[in-house]
Amino acid sequence: MSLFGTLGIGVTAINANGKAIQVASENISNVNTVGFKRSRVSFGDIVADTSDTHGLLAAIGFGTKLVDIQRMHSQGAIMNTSFPLDMAIAGEGFFVLNGEQVGRPGQTLFSRAGQFRVDKDGFVVNPSGARLQGQPVGANDELQSTTADLAVQRTNIAPRQTTEIALALNLDARTAVRGGLGGPLPFDVNDPDATSDYATTVSVFDSLGKPYDARLYFERTSNTTWDAHILIDGVEVQTQQFTFQQNGALVSNVTTQAGNWNPTPPAAQGVAFNFDAGTTFDAVTGTGGLDGITSFGSASTIVTQSQDGYASGALVSIDLARDGMLRGNYTNGKSLVLGQVTLAQFRNPEGLNRIGENLFEGSLESGDEAIAAPLTGSRGSIIQGSLEASNVDLAQEFVDLIQYQRAFQAGSRSVTTGDELLREVVNLKR
Repeated sequence: MSLFGTLGIGVTAINANGKAIQVASENISNVNTVGFKRSRVSFGDIVADTSDTHGLLAAIGFGTKLVDIQRMHSQGAIMNTSFPLDMAIAGEGFFVLNGEQVGRPGQTLFSRAGQFRVDKDGFVVNPSGARLQGQPVGANDELQSTTADLAVQRTNIAPRQTTEIALALNLDARTAVRGGLGGPLPFDVNDPDATSDYATTVSVFDSLGKPYDARLYFERTSNTTWDAHILIDGVEVQTQQFTFQQNGALVSNVTTQAGNWNPTPPAAQGVAFNFDAGTTFDAVTGTGGLDGITSFGSASTIVTQSQDGYASGALVSIDLARDGMLRGNYTNGKSLVLGQVTLAQFRNPEGLNRIGENLFEGSLESGDEAIAAPLTGSRGSIIQGSLEASNVDLAQEFVDLIQYQRAFQAGSRSVTTGDELLREVVNLKR
């Protein structure tokens, strides 16, 4: 190798370690960048040619070069922020973003940075304005199968009329039939408390969101049957008869519409009332019945009750579950699903292309994205009110920086040494 080769070797060391210093400096500068993934450099030797030395084929080195800059997608620390739309991914996966708002129309982008907010149009966006993708809720309040922009509308939710009441209770089997051997005394809507054995109240709503009290009266009519009378505003709107086995399990129930309820104002008329008795007992198989209405030898009591109507309400808070389910909590006490955040996975995440602002795009090396809900497959979970910190180890970066600096200085020394040797050769002519 000539003296000129010595100069070239020194230059390769300067170039390679100079780039390594640049990579380490970038890592250090992004130590506080949310979701940032550090890079690692790999060096390789340069073989200029081969020569036959005493019958042995020997490779002659010609310095070093930077052969790869690898993005390290290891997990960063989870930092608590308490901001409801801050999200951290614990495990594998990337947030899916719409590139339309950041100058990449028709392109899907990806990120580990979970700093989100709601923009003026109600969409969940990152600091650059890219909209977060997920499964929105359709008109029937069910998650759609397609991926689209997630939105959090801060407008009041419209009231919903009650259409169904679900009720689970026990009716005391020790209750005597009123009237004795002469048969049960008839139920009197004008004196319901005196002509029934047990009563409870459920609030229902009309189409304008106005609440009403639905009063349910139960009377024992025989050793195996109970009648339920449903009154709203003093009007009996439905009756239902329950037949039980001797063991207290429900055998059957029969519903009868007793009358029409016309609430005021007229716009609220037509409220449907569907009384749910729970699972019906199958007398043949002996299964079911114990999760709905029973008649055991214990005090009559309500186990659970619910109804599907509500008044108008304003959004007061947002909850995000670990599976990405986004819920809005409203002043009327309702909690409604707003959508579900989805995560993307790649066969080779290190093959993603960086495009700046904590965003990545897919490439041939990364493979196609596979988008699904968190906690499916090997996807991680989402932690609300938290952010994933940079995975940069500051101490290690400074150690690497010192090593690259020393190697850079050594390469520079090789150049100056080669220069001095060449000067000596030139001086030999004098």
